[in-house]
Amino acid sequence: MKKFLSVLICALLIVAVFAGCGSSSSKDSPEPIEYDVQGTGDLSDKNLTVYFFGEAVEIGQIKVNELLSQGWGKDPESWNDVNLEQQMEYKDYILGKEIDKKGIEAKIDFKNLTDTFTTPEKCVVTSIRVSGFQSIQAANVTTLNNVTIPGTIEEFEALLKANVSSYNYHSQEYTYSTSKIYTVTLPNGTIVYDFSIDNETNAIDDLTIESSVNTDYVIQ
Repeated sequence: MKKFLSVLICALLIVAVFAGCGSSSSKDSPEPIEYDVQGTGDLSDKNLTVYFFGEAVEIGQIKVNELLSQGWGKDPESWNDVNLEQQMEYKDYILGKEIDKKGIEAKIDFKNLTDTFTTPEKCVVTSIRVSGFQSIQAANVTTLNNVTIPGTIEEFEALLKANVSSYNYHSQEYTYSTSKIYTVTLPNGTIVYDFSIDNETNAIDDLTIESSVNTDYVIQ
């Protein structure tokens, strides 16, 4: 019995030592960095319109049926629970429905911003979110009138700074990649560019762009 207890105690001590070594050798991620950046451009003439393949999607203005008429298709599984003929009350909303066009996928949120009941097809698109660096480049996604996505993060920062008067920058470094988020605030909403940057090569690994109206937005 004493021999068993001795073995058990030794085993526990070994586990504790290894656990302690693991915790002391692991490095926590550096603290996030966040600050506002002043640009040389002008936000007064900018809006939430996003261009795909040269065609405008006016967030906060375009309706679901108008968007679908531009050639965007509905993902069957994503839209399976949406009855396009159901009546929705004022400010009722539906989130995260997948659409696609020419092989490019996006997700939209939409809301009834009329002063009466309406169907999902006549709801206003309040957010569009597209992911994938190569997909965004292939679709020639353009925001803020002429901000496209060039090949490097340095080129993007220069382009953004030249087109806006200010934006918020937030970064968080991880083991293999760094998240860099650029948020441009407009009177009626925000545009967020969320990059993943490879720490070794400084190349863009991934990107998500989301344009959204404010939660209290009312269609003009």
